[in-house]
Amino acid sequence: MARVSILRFGDCASLKKGRYAGSRILGEIYRIAGNISGAEYALCAAYAALAVAHLAGLIAPALLLGRRNERALVCGFHDGDYVIVGTITTRGFCPAQQQPW
Repeated sequence: MARVSILRFGDCASLKKGRYAGSRILGEIYRIAGNISGAEYALCAAYAALAVAHLAGLIAPALLLGRRNERALVCGFHDGDYVIVGTITTRGFCPAQQQPW
């Protein structure tokens, strides 16, 4: 089973034990695409972004917003590669229309 890090931006301490969610799907993606150079990296990032977008639509905005009116939702790797998933506002989740690159 693959492990998914639950990490806040710039918080390497988040990599400590107990900050991972298990994922059989990510493990299968890695197993199937592992022989194709870079494929597992891109596919796992895309899957994580889809999972975050799905969950953002299910979770009450207030739980994700805290004291803010808007937050960006971003998935990525600790080395800096990322995917902008969208924004969450008091009205709910709004998916990103395109990536800035």
